[in-house]
Amino acid sequence: MFPSVKWQPHRQLPLDSGYLAFSPPRPKYSPKLHLHSWPQAMNFYCVPDSFDRNVQLSTLGASRPRKAGEDHRQGNAKYGQKVALPCLLPSDGWKKTGRWESTGAEMFKVEDRKGSEFCLAPTHEEEITQLVASEISSWKQLPLRLYQIGRKYRDEARPRSGLLRAREFVMKDMYSFDVSEKAALETYAEVRGAYNRILKAIGIPFAAAEADTGNIGGTRSHEYHFLSNAGEDTVLTCQQCGYTANEERAVGVISGSTDRTAQVPVTLQDCKDRSIQSSAVINIAEGRSVNPTKLKQSSVLKGWDYAFPQGLVGKVSVATADAEFVLTDAQITSEQVSDDKSTLIGDFTTIESGDTCAICHSANRTSPASTLESHRAIEIGHTFFLGTKYSSALGATVKNECNEDIPIQMGCYGIGVTRMIAAVVEASNDQSGIKWPESIAPFKACVVPVIHKKSSDQEKQTITDGVKAVYHTLTKRFGGEEIVIDDREALSVGFKLKDAALVGYPWVIVVGKSFLTGNLLEVHDRHRGNMKLVRVDDMHKLESVN
Repeated sequence: MFPSVKWQPHRQLPLDSGYLAFSPPRPKYSPKLHLHSWPQAMNFYCVPDSFDRNVQLSTLGASRPRKAGEDHRQGNAKYGQKVALPCLLPSDGWKKTGRWESTGAEMFKVEDRKGSEFCLAPTHEEEITQLVASEISSWKQLPLRLYQIGRKYRDEARPRSGLLRAREFVMKDMYSFDVSEKAALETYAEVRGAYNRILKAIGIPFAAAEADTGNIGGTRSHEYHFLSNAGEDTVLTCQQCGYTANEERAVGVISGSTDRTAQVPVTLQDCKDRSIQSSAVINIAEGRSVNPTKLKQSSVLKGWDYAFPQGLVGKVSVATADAEFVLTDAQITSEQVSDDKSTLIGDFTTIESGDTCAICHSANRTSPASTLESHRAIEIGHTFFLGTKYSSALGATVKNECNEDIPIQMGCYGIGVTRMIAAVVEASNDQSGIKWPESIAPFKACVVPVIHKKSSDQEKQTITDGVKAVYHTLTKRFGGEEIVIDDREALSVGFKLKDAALVGYPWVIVVGKSFLTGNLLEVHDRHRGNMKLVRVDDMHKLESVN
């Protein structure tokens, strides 16, 4: 522990007064801490895993989910009321919606001493729907928006990168309830707009991509990604019309010649149903892969097990009758199929970078700009238009104006708060450390007083008065809880500045020699990488670093 700070005008955070173990470094750190790359900065926010991929947050790290949650709360204030839902959920509602079985191995299932089944909440659609069903009975009580900021649990098959993919994480999730599909779609569009504004304020390039609804269900969904080479997702975009979709959902026109020919190489992918010993063959152009999501979405392909030799892991259910057909073009047409009664025609190819945007192609607006581009990305949010999937299954109905019982139209919307921490760090860093966007930085500014052992009492008092003045000025702009004062007396100024760059404060203000000689502050801009001398009275003129 460090000695107490000498000035505490309000609630600023002095580094000497709390658990911020910057120096000496923990055994996990290299003795040459500042000579290493930016991932070491995450050690300031996360302490070693308690077990495989369960992350504990240090003082700095714990402040980020709280403040990120507040950011999202402000973004949802006009839309929702805050609730707190339990993390331990009974199985009844999940069995009624069919998700108790369909969710699969990623759900943590437990039993109490009486054998009753529960799960650790991966999502809260069932719980919130049952809550609304018990409280809402009339269309006059709608629309309703409920949100929470809480913990979720998923047994990830391959947890990695600490907060990026963990088994326990913090999420902001909101649920909307409307009387009609039209009103529900308007709500969906409004919340999507709010998400775009939140992410735009952060300042990191992002994409809102069409996505598969997956196990949560519904009729439409969008994912929100930070664009980063460290991402494990792929997003495809059209620069001409703006079409954006993830790899699972993307549609396009396969690149290459469209001339009919018998020489197009094809790959035969055999899938066999073990229960009835019949089979089907899927033909795809050589070098391309089958899109398992498109297969699962087909209404015809049901009840089969398949495992393709390339590009797929595990088994999902698909089906079609025995089929014989000949492919003479990468773009399959019904005229090319020998027996259309036993053949399903569809687009089951994974679209790739270099293919043509389907929207531009159908509108006869193809050009070099309509070629799809792929980007690596990190998913940090997801929105779903659920319709009546959960309300119908769980009895969430209201009386309409004609006194008829109708199921409530729903939507759900989530942003991974802890995942966003890791995503921002992955997307915004340099060799010196993290570069936090000002809008979501754990602390907006760090004030570094320079007091040497040989400093006179007058110099010490002048520096102390300067720090107070800087703090009060910054408080007017950021608020008192956004300011850190690095008053660790045993450390050099150089070490403190390297610490500040590693941690990623957007602004670092040094009160030292220039202040003693000319009443000037050294203001270090983390994002722009520059330093300028500024008078205390001009501190409010600092430009945003987003």
